[in-house]
Amino acid sequence: MFEIELKAHLADRSAAADRISGFADYAGFTEKHDTYWLPADTGSGMPDIRVRETGGQTAGQLARQTVVTFKKRELRDDVEINNETEFTVSGRTASGREEFEILLRALGFVPGIRKHKSTSIWRCENALIEISAVEGLGDFIEIEILSETNDPETIETCTRKLHDILARAGVPETAIERRYYTQMLSEAQGKR
Repeated sequence: MFEIELKAHLADRSAAADRISGFADYAGFTEKHDTYWLPADTGSGMPDIRVRETGGQTAGQLARQTVVTFKKRELRDDVEINNETEFTVSGRTASGREEFEILLRALGFVPGIRKHKSTSIWRCENALIEISAVEGLGDFIEIEILSETNDPETIETCTRKLHDILARAGVPETAIERRYYTQMLSEAQGKR
C-alpha cells in the first residue's frame, strides 16, 4: 500500500481544526507513542522499524494497540510517497509491544528516536486529516491518501487533492514541511 501525504506547520491549531470541521467528519483523538528501531549494522540495508503504541478514542471506541510499520520512503517535491507495510502485534502483555521489542533486539535492532503525538483525526472522502501536537516540535497538519499504486497519474491526482485540502484548512503552502519527523527530532536533539 502506498501512503501519499504531506505535512505542514500550523500557526493556529484551533483555527485549522474549525475550518476542517466545516468540510470533514471528525473521527476521534489518539495519543501516539513511537520508537524508531534502527539496525545496529547500518550497512545491512534493513529499514528502520517504527513501533507505535496508540491510545485514545476513535469511532466511539476506546482503543489501545501496538502497530508496527516499516516503509520505503520517497519525497517528490513536497509530497511523501511511502511504500508502507503495517501490522498490529499482540502478546502476553496488554499490547504485545514488549515481546516484539525483544524480537527486534534479537534481530540486531536498537532503539533510536522517540516521538509522541497527540492527534485529532478527520476523514474527508478518501483522505485522512490529522492535527497533531508533536512533543518538541510543535503543531502540524498531516493529510494522507492511501493508494494501491504509485503511478504518475495517481500521484498527480492525490497531490492536487492534498494541496486542495491544505488550502481549505487555511494553511499556506509556505508552511509545508519536507523533512521527516525523525530528521527534525534528530536535529532538535542535536542542538541540546
